[in-house]
Amino acid sequence: MLSEALGINAVAAKRLQSQNDQRGEIIHVKNGLQLLKPTLTQQQEQAQAQDQYQQVQYSERQQTSSRWNGLEENFCTIKARVNIENPSRADSYNPRAGRITSVNSQKFPILNLIQMSATRVNLYQNAILSPFWNVNAHSLVYMIQGRSRVQVVSNFGKTVFDGVLRPGQLLIIPQHYAVLKKAEREGCQYIAIKTNANAFVSHLAGKNSVFRALPVDVVANAYRISREQARSLKNNRGEEHGAFTPRFQQQYYPGLSNESESETSE
Repeated sequence: MLSEALGINAVAAKRLQSQNDQRGEIIHVKNGLQLLKPTLTQQQEQAQAQDQYQQVQYSERQQTSSRWNGLEENFCTIKARVNIENPSRADSYNPRAGRITSVNSQKFPILNLIQMSATRVNLYQNAILSPFWNVNAHSLVYMIQGRSRVQVVSNFGKTVFDGVLRPGQLLIIPQHYAVLKKAEREGCQYIAIKTNANAFVSHLAGKNSVFRALPVDVVANAYRISREQARSLKNNRGEEHGAFTPRFQQQYYPGLSNESESETSE
């Protein structure tokens, strides 16, 4: 699934997993790390403390003065329902893969009260959702229709879930855990409830992936792959975003097939 999502061959996908990489941290500091930062004089510290105190006092006065300003009436008129399934609300749409619709406090202000947001995903037959991780929220995934193969990897690189989600099943995905989803033959529809009113994700493939922002040489050296493979990793998905169909046929580079077989046997 990883090679399909990133549009690379199986050998490069194995290198990305760094299963046999014992190098540890890339950056080593010989004699410890020290950072320079400006220090405050005693007078500046006192002024800063005074400013903070005044801000607290001002905030308390504002709360007291606005206690009876009609805010309660605004809660009665605030919009409390939105149709997240409406196709016209889709944030990302691929006619061959599916659509993704997100609702957060920017679009639906009442979510600020409960500090939650939601994402509705509709994937077509065999479509893949770009691998990603939740940057600032946990996620609860509920499968509505169809089936989806799901892989979840912890921030330590350990696979914590690899299975098929069916209608009515729930899956909790912790913050910072990478997740990859691929719809089965009948497609799938699910909703993800997130524990942040403005939750956002970081993608590993597609137009706005983290790899697109990295230089080719950095990617090649970090994962011990060739510059050609690194360039493919960065650009294979081109301008695609969110949901896309698998279009990669597994290939093996000359001279790497033996290495792949040895890694598989290990």
